[in-house]
Amino acid sequence: MEIGLDPATLPEHRVRFIRAVHLFAQCESLFHVIAQLGWIERQDNWIRRHERHADALIHLGELGQALAAAASEETEHLEMMLDRKDREGGNQ
Repeated sequence: MEIGLDPATLPEHRVRFIRAVHLFAQCESLFHVIAQLGWIERQDNWIRRHERHADALIHLGELGQALAAAASEETEHLEMMLDRKDREGGNQ
């Protein structure tokens, strides 16, 4: 919907592909934020309570793992769908 396409009108493999690409973009953004936090901490030492920083990094790591797992699941499912389609197409 965000890119102007109605998921209800698209084939399942197209929806899964779009979702996987979106998840990978979210992972990239998340890891960019984590890297920036590291650079800020190293250069400015702006965080006075390191346990809060550690908690934030743990939560960001958990979020990253969840996003990566979801993206992996989407792409694996997409790969299975494409393999099945190739096998079915080869039988015709």
